Formats: sequence, C-alpha cells, structure tokens
Amino acid sequence: MIFEMEHIVKLIEYLPQFMADRKEMQVITSAEEPEFTLFWAVLKRVINNQFITTCDEQGISKFEKMLKLYPYESDTLEMRIARVLVEWNAQLPYTMRSLKQMLDVLCGAGNYRVKLKNNEYVLEINTFFYDSKMLTQLNKLLLKVLPANLAYDSTNYIVEEAKQDYYLGAAAMSSMHYVLSSDFTGNYELSGSGNLTGSIIQGKKYVLGG
Repeated sequence: MIFEMEHIVKLIEYLPQFMADRKEMQVITSAEEPEFTLFWAVLKRVINNQFITTCDEQGISKFEKMLKLYPYESDTLEMRIARVLVEWNAQLPYTMRSLKQMLDVLCGAGNYRVKLKNNEYVLEINTFFYDSKMLTQLNKLLLKVLPANLAYDSTNYIVEEAKQDYYLGAAAMSSMHYVLSSDFTGNYELSGSGNLTGSIIQGKKYVLGG
C-alpha cells in the first residue's frame, strides 16, 4: 500500500505557549520548517520504494538491477513495475491458480484467456497486448515456468475501433410539364434519371391539345 500520508510541519506547535508567543521563536521555527518538510518527503519516498507496486523510477531500478532486468527506453513506470512483479513472483513449482496470478499482473485481470488442454498437453493463451515488448515478456515467463512436457499456444489479438462521422443527404424534387398545342396528336413524355440518397421525387404531366 502506498504511503500517502501528508504531514504539514508546524514546529511552533511543539513549543510551550510562553515560548510560542515570542516573535523570535516564531521566526526561527518558520525558517526551519522547509527542511523538515523536505525530510518528510524523502522519508515518504524511501518507504514507498521498499515495495515494488509503490516504487518510483529510482526505486524500481534497484529491483531491476537485482533481477538483472533491463528496461526499454519507451517503457512506462507501470510496465517496468509489471515486469519486475512477474519476475519476482515466478517461483517453481506453481499451480494453475498461481499462473493466473502472474498473468493478472502482466496482462491485467480479465485481459487474457487461458485454457489447459490436458489430453494434448497444450496450454492455450489468448492476450490483447498492444505493445510487443509485453508479448515478449509473456513468452519469457511461459518458457521459464511451464513444464518441459507442456507446450503452449499463444495468440495475441489487437482490437481496433474505427470511428467515423457520416452524413445522410435528403432531397425533394418536383417537376411539371405543360404542352399547349392546337394540333397535338402524340404523347410527349418527360424522362430522366438521377442518383439521390434519401430522396423524394414527384412528377406531374399535363397534356393540353385540340
């Protein structure tokens, strides 16, 4: 658990009242308080760096050195912590439950699927890593902890979501055709074509003849 306790240093409160009321004591304690505040921040950092899950970059580097791990330049602090936790807890012998605990740390709870095919001596693992370095770390873990007579089938899925705005167009078109003639004997038709999306086309035809 991360040590998050904040401490506001007020040295004047530790003095008896008859001394705290003196101006010179107030000035002296006020000048010393920044040093005690700095000391408290250092103490907080030292305590947090005793535990892998609460380490900062300086603290996790010490664990990496002990385990002979070398981080990548693009690694985040969370990735380095996960890698150290997996290596730290990779102890033999192990059970399926302990293997899932290791995968919870590396992949995140619920972000993987694991199935043991007993008759085939195959462990099937499906993951959803977007970082190839995490996939490499998974393979190293499996090679280290799996029994020699147990093969593994590892498949990584990259799920992408595509988002795109789209617009629907609508149009209405109305047409009328008038023919005025005294000797109109035939039929006159108006024809045409158009490509409209979500359209309403209305047409009328009038024939006036003698």
